[in-house]
Amino acid sequence: MQWGLPTTVIGNPALHRLAKGDSDGFRQRHGIPLDAPVIGLLPGSRNAEMRRVAPTLFEAVRQAQAAVPGAHVVCMAAPSVAAEVERQAKAQAYPIVLVRDEAEKADAYAAMTVAIACSGTVTTELAAQGAAVVTGYRLGWITWALLRGLLFKSKYSALVNVAAGAEVIPEFIQTRFRADLIAAAAHARLSNPEVLRAQQEAQVKAIALMKGTGRPAAEIAAETILGLS
Repeated sequence: MQWGLPTTVIGNPALHRLAKGDSDGFRQRHGIPLDAPVIGLLPGSRNAEMRRVAPTLFEAVRQAQAAVPGAHVVCMAAPSVAAEVERQAKAQAYPIVLVRDEAEKADAYAAMTVAIACSGTVTTELAAQGAAVVTGYRLGWITWALLRGLLFKSKYSALVNVAAGAEVIPEFIQTRFRADLIAAAAHARLSNPEVLRAQQEAQVKAIALMKGTGRPAAEIAAETILGLS
């Protein structure tokens, strides 16, 4: 090591954070037919995302849902912004199953056919539950310029894509962060089973690469910390 400090790589905790969700159980509890397509909506977990990201994602979901008869919309609200997510959800003309109970998170994710999500850790969690993910994000322009010019060197923002070395999860960042583009990508997966299956299989392979053969990150971290005492 360059600085002579002991280092332990623990991996990504998002890969083991949630148990496998119960898709059928979630659908039955919320009156969603087992064979109906479900569009997931994950609009963000920060106040800035509620302003810059969420409205575009709500509109993208509206367009995608309108193009797929019988599709249901499930929105998972992060506790930190639940009140604002509920406010924006109530303003929509299309019906939304709004989930605020964190105990239902894994089941909700597993029930989603395609998830339209704010870029972040949630994309990895969704992919691990089997939902085909479409993601996007918008930053302030000064922040974006600094990030792209000086700090962020990866070609991709989603960790699944970084692991795969390809755009497995469609990304719509900054200038491409448009509701029509996001909705079109979601619709392509909702309307074509082969496209949907291809993405799901590619996500499974990327998740397997990220997990490797090691133990859960939390277990490694706890063991390392206890070993320092």
